[in-house]
Amino acid sequence: MYSKGQLRIIETYNQGYRVDLTTGEIISPRGTRLDAYPCSGDARRGYPQFSVTVKNPELMMAGRREKNDGRVNVMVHKFIAFCLWGEDSFNCQVIRHLDDNKKNSHPSNLAMGTHKDNARDRIDNYVKRIGLWETRFEVVEENASTETWGLSNEYQQDQEEYDEGF
Repeated sequence: MYSKGQLRIIETYNQGYRVDLTTGEIISPRGTRLDAYPCSGDARRGYPQFSVTVKNPELMMAGRREKNDGRVNVMVHKFIAFCLWGEDSFNCQVIRHLDDNKKNSHPSNLAMGTHKDNARDRIDNYVKRIGLWETRFEVVEENASTETWGLSNEYQQDQEEYDEGF
């Protein structure tokens, strides 16, 4: 059983919408490149989406059904994932943005995964972005079987001085 969002993606694909795999742009059946715009809903805030017309009123949002204009919004990253991996993209928990930039839906930046994978990406990207690995951590003990990571002495001294000020 498919969700409404998944049915919208399938319908959009069946109408002839495609993805330019080199740029990550959505191509209409007429060959024009579509502009994506950010979502405004709480759960999807900031994720790019594009609007298409569908014929099935069941796929429309309640307000759109009343207007009867047939317009629905499709999430860009989920549509690209469907174009890349087909219905397998519906079986994963999330479509991950490897660089954590929800506006970057380039095919090379997307991967299927779990919520745990997504959280790990977020932490790894944050640590790399602020340079924690280079400045805060160092190998404090190393032997043939394990490596033990700890705070660098410099960081510990900075932290102790900071704590003394309070």
